[in-house]
Amino acid sequence: MERVQCENGVDRRRIFLALMAQFDVHLNRGGHSDTIPFVVIVQSAQFNGYRRRVVIPLVQKSAIGVISQSSFNPTFKIRGQAVVLHPLEIVSMPTEQLGELVGSLKADAERIIAAADSVMLATAHRHRATLWTQDSDFDGLPGVKYYPKR
Repeated sequence: MERVQCENGVDRRRIFLALMAQFDVHLNRGGHSDTIPFVVIVQSAQFNGYRRRVVIPLVQKSAIGVISQSSFNPTFKIRGQAVVLHPLEIVSMPTEQLGELVGSLKADAERIIAAADSVMLATAHRHRATLWTQDSDFDGLPGVKYYPKR
């Protein structure tokens, strides 16, 4: 993305960055775009000041094969293509590497967050660590210390 200045000194690139919303779906301009045509932004707006976005790849369903846990790998239809969320491949990428905005999965936010949460909890369990959180979805789960927000 190139930097463009308006006549009033407004930096359009900064406006574009601020408009990148959680659960927006972008074309993947990075590697493996033949099997990973899209990425979904999962980063909170709290970190919009950074020039990177945390994304989860959306992989072509035909490249995945059998999906054993549909709650961990939910399927979506983007531009007529069946794609599968692949939370184990979560990554941070520079905003200038994000392709065209093609849609939003905001209506499916709970499914996406649940899949990402599963990665965090499984990682904590694997390393016999305690997961400390203020996320009420984790309340009562083994290996979790939940403290409600004040």
